[in-house]
This record gives sequence, structure tokens and C-alpha cells, in this order.
Amino acid sequence: WYKACEYATVYMSTVSLLPTHQPTTNAVVARNRRIGLGIMNVTGWIAVAGAHNVIKAMRTGYNRVRETNRWVNGEAGVPEAIRVTTIKPGGTVPKMVGETSGCGFPTFEFTLMRFKVGKFHPIAKVLMDAGVPYEQDVCESGTWVFEFPVRQGPSKPADKANLYEQAMIVCMVQREWSDNAVSNTLYFKPRWIFDK
Repeated sequence: WYKACEYATVYMSTVSLLPTHQPTTNAVVARNRRIGLGIMNVTGWIAVAGAHNVIKAMRTGYNRVRETNRWVNGEAGVPEAIRVTTIKPGGTVPKMVGETSGCGFPTFEFTLMRFKVGKFHPIAKVLMDAGVPYEQDVCESGTWVFEFPVRQGPSKPADKANLYEQAMIVCMVQREWSDNAVSNTLYFKPRWIFDK
């Protein structure tokens, strides 16, 4: 975990030194030097390691990120980043099997993962031979859509976590890790009262 924090920080700090094609963007990057080292599957990490170990790892990891950024940017002769860590709710990460994005609980315990593969791609035959269910893509004639069941992670699903527990995890991550505002969806069941 700590080496991953260091290596990711070196990479992101170095990439922030490269100019873009847009001078106005370059000016903002040069002024702020923001990088965004994020964590995924926080609730799964807590389920496996315990909140106290996750808090300790976040605190130490955050300090390593700051120290590494200070060193890399010092070597490059630029100011250290004003923000270095984040929690991102979506993108490619939620597509990783068994992992959830950001710090939220998985929406369901199990779900179907679907993905497209070209009909003539070598992996298509491997998947067919393995018995993975598939069907013709309705939009692209040269594509199969394969599907398989996925357990969304080691943590319980969102409908089993109360609102307070969900909010406290967001607060913990904001306090211990993220320089940027933590984005998250909190799930709750409204209480319905019916008149007789």
C-alpha cells in the first residue's frame, strides 16, 4: 500500500510537469500542481481489514504521498501540489470485478456484468468454449455481448448499511485521506406511515 502510494505519486507528479496543448490549462496546472491519488473499494477494505487499520493506513499513506510529492516537485523545481488525494465515485474502476468505486457500499450483493467483444477477437472463442453466456449486440453486427454474474465486493450491500454508517465512512475518508470533497451517494429507506 505505501509503495503504491509512493509510485503513484511519482507518476502523477511527473505527468503534471508535461504541457498540454492549451496555454490556459498549463497556467492553472503550473499554479496548482494538483494530482489526484484516489482509493477505491473503501468499504471492502474496511470489511476485510477493519476501520482502525484502514484509518492508520490512510494517515500514513497520505503522509507518504505528501512527502513524495514534495520530493518530486522539489527535484523538478516547481511548487508542491496544493491537493494530492481524492475519492472518485465512478469511471473505469467500478468495472473491476469484486470492487466498488470510491467509498460507497455496493448497490447490490450480486449483479450481472456485461461486456462487448468483437466476433473475431481471440477472446470471444475462449469465452464461448468456457460456456460464458452471450448474445448478438443489437447495435453492432460484428460484436457479441457476454455476461457473467459478479459478487460486488466483500462489504455488505448498501441496503444493509444504515444511513449513519454510510455517512460516517464518507466523513472518515474526508478527514483521513481526501484533499478534495468526497462524492458519494447515501442510500436510505424512507419510513412510510399510512393512515388507517
